Amino acid sequence: MLRNLFVLSALGYGGTEKVVYSVMQVLIDNGEEVSLFLPYMGGENYKKNLPVGVKVYYGAEKKSLWQKVVGLCKLRSLIKSHDRVIAGSEKRPIYLVGFLGLGLKKTAFALIHSSLPYQLMRSPKHRWLMRWSFPQFHKVVFVSQSLEKLLSPILKLRPEQALTIYNSNDSDKIRAKSTLPLPPVMNNSQPFILTVARIAPEKDLDILITAFAQIAEKVPHRLVICGKGEAVLEEKLQALCHELGLQDKVLFVGHVDPPYALMKAADLFVLSSAFEGASLVIVEALSLGKKIVSTDALYGGPAEMLNNKKFGTIVPVKDVTALATAMFESISSTENLADSPDLPEYLQRFSPEQIKQEWLSVFAET
Repeated sequence: MLRNLFVLSALGYGGTEKVVYSVMQVLIDNGEEVSLFLPYMGGENYKKNLPVGVKVYYGAEKKSLWQKVVGLCKLRSLIKSHDRVIAGSEKRPIYLVGFLGLGLKKTAFALIHSSLPYQLMRSPKHRWLMRWSFPQFHKVVFVSQSLEKLLSPILKLRPEQALTIYNSNDSDKIRAKSTLPLPPVMNNSQPFILTVARIAPEKDLDILITAFAQIAEKVPHRLVICGKGEAVLEEKLQALCHELGLQDKVLFVGHVDPPYALMKAADLFVLSSAFEGASLVIVEALSLGKKIVSTDALYGGPAEMLNNKKFGTIVPVKDVTALATAMFESISSTENLADSPDLPEYLQRFSPEQIKQEWLSVFAET
């Protein structure tokens, strides 16, 4: 039985973790053993999201220098005892696997979910670390073709190293789960516009709120923000709502898992990100046939997921007026680009079986 070791910075349930968990499940279904290494203890609340059968190893209990050394020794030993090693997220896991795997001749994979390597290349330290780390990987797998095209030359990847495998999306399961009850906080029938996003600077939620303020008096809708993240930023966003007189029209519902009942009930799904490597949430919204407005996020993820604007509306990043206009026009129009007869065939690109076969094909090469 082949033994696979995944390395993550921490447990969570964002887009990065969803991808990693789905790849883990592919290997488990293929009869292989899967383990996970985390540098530090923590994330107990997210363990329930791991596929059944994944064994978790921790490097250290505390972030002291001695504990870090002990953790590195543990990881080196684990890499040695496994057949494949998969760095499941950018930065630390890639550096650890790249350097600790030197001389062990292990087949290593790197999963790239975001533009983080592009941003880090501005730092001499990270530029040096990445230029030394990436040559150690057998394959570097990107979640979008846009990201692969951007980063492959920057990271100096060999042509045979780089490939794209989309995130898996089970449209049938999403539709089934969309019939679940709405969260209790959604206690009336007022129509709403929805965004599902981690509360983080790159999601540009302040731009979304400001754009919504331009149409709030013209439409009966509320803006519902589904997601959690940086508490200080959320406080600032709520303060912005008060400043714009939107305290009764913008609702923060926190993390909702799954968010599909909200998606189904929403009249419009909006993504306002400044940059996105890929946007699985857009594909999820398409699975429910939603009208979609998204920014043309840097690195191309949303535009690519909307099949180059075929199934949704794209507006420039940080353009408040353009975003407000697109939201208003989408709500006011009876046209829905997601009603296209071509959508079902397009969604098959992301089907679990399709993505599973692509991953198994890559792993079979090793």
